[in-house]
Amino acid sequence: MSRLLQLLAIVLATAASLPAVQGANATLIHACNEERNRHCFYTPRGEYLAHPNSIDLTDDDKLLWLETDETGATTYLFDEGSHGSFAVSCLNGGGRNGFYFSLNRRYSVITHAALSSGKATVAFNDAMSTQVKSRRVIAADLSA
Repeated sequence: MSRLLQLLAIVLATAASLPAVQGANATLIHACNEERNRHCFYTPRGEYLAHPNSIDLTDDDKLLWLETDETGATTYLFDEGSHGSFAVSCLNGGGRNGFYFSLNRRYSVITHAALSSGKATVAFNDAMSTQVKSRRVIAADLSA
């Protein structure tokens, strides 16, 4: 509970100084990137999603916050040491893709689940310019 209060304090302290970002959770995204031990997933906009996303965590208290914006895109904020799986299903041939993740301060990894199909994807704040694709692992070295 104290981690949630710390996060809320970060969000409230920075909300007034942030510019408005259309279609994005500006305060939550800022909180995701404020500390190196916070990690976020960003889903596609709601109009592209066929079903709600599913998350399975080894430790339920590692999901600190989630927020869905006016476009239906959801941002999930995870704490340090989160491990689990995430699935996203998209419309129009996007398919259903699953990802296994291990999020740590110095080195985070997401792997694409072998039984996934389609192009559905999520963004990952530790490696924003990289997308997870079939039979591919992405990793972010955060030690720099």
